[in-house]
Amino acid sequence: MTLYYIKLLLSYLEKKFSQNKLYYYILLENKEFCGKWQNLNYERIKSMGLEDKIIPIHAEAHDLPFAHEFFDVAISVDAYHYFGVEKDYLTNYFAPLVKKGGQIAVAVPGLKKEFTNGVPAELLPYWFDDMNFHSCDW
Repeated sequence: MTLYYIKLLLSYLEKKFSQNKLYYYILLENKEFCGKWQNLNYERIKSMGLEDKIIPIHAEAHDLPFAHEFFDVAISVDAYHYFGVEKDYLTNYFAPLVKKGGQIAVAVPGLKKEFTNGVPAELLPYWFDDMNFHSCDW
């Protein structure tokens, strides 16, 4: 998620919920790159003056380091499509972290419609066999 979106999301959350909340920016990238990204993102967060509001954390999606019912709100942006398609991921791993009556929001990339004749040529250089992008009708 770009810093613009982090700042925009943080601004929305502070207006909607509270000025005194602490937010966790959880990195779920490949372990090989995570340390580099975690440090880079923390430097970028500090450059925006948000280090007292956002804490970057490297974690595996099936082993998030939080107690059950820890969060008032859990938001996943551009990540859920990597692990959320697993059967029961939401009910077994993500939802338990949110307090009763809390909220979950998910924003993922997708397609307007399914491909009918294979992946379009202009997307082939960027496409992987196990990519998980589908339309709402899927």
